[in-house]
Amino acid sequence: LDSVGFQLFNAIGSNAAPFTPDTVTAVAHHSSGAIFLGGNFSFSSGANIVAFKNGALSTLSSGGLNGPVASLAIDGDVLYVGGSFTDTNSSSTGGKAGGVVSYEINSDTWVPLQDGLNGAVDSVDVVNGQVMVAGNFSQILSSSTLGSTAGGFAVWDISNSTWGNPGGFLIGSMTFVGNSTANLQVLAGNVV
Repeated sequence: LDSVGFQLFNAIGSNAAPFTPDTVTAVAHHSSGAIFLGGNFSFSSGANIVAFKNGALSTLSSGGLNGPVASLAIDGDVLYVGGSFTDTNSSSTGGKAGGVVSYEINSDTWVPLQDGLNGAVDSVDVVNGQVMVAGNFSQILSSSTLGSTAGGFAVWDISNSTWGNPGGFLIGSMTFVGNSTANLQVLAGNVV
């Protein structure tokens, strides 16, 4: 990880680094050996998300994302990314990456989860074929319908490529979603 740190330090400008607001807030390791880093940073060829593979930093397609990354989760060869963004830096998803998007690792391609969400995602977890997201959002966006209510928690069904109903009993701003060792779902945040 030292090599990752030094290369990121140099990429964002080593002279300014001690005074920069740039941060890395999420790390995910792929079985190929690639390490994905997400956060709030930018350099000449990308922003907010990079990969470290084959001994060097590598930008992801479309120049990364247009806002900070808060959470990363990998399922097979797909990286799920949550944060405060709406698209890639080159607008390759057409604005459909509201707070959450998937990245196909092998094809270097961004794939929106329908139209995303109407706010920031703080936490992403993948369990039993579902992507669970928690954050400061209230609606699942969809161009074909008005969208479903989601009080800071939403579930994406990977096999059907659709948002599912997580129960609808939460209203608030969630900050964490995960699973306990007893296979129970854990949510944390500000429940109203």
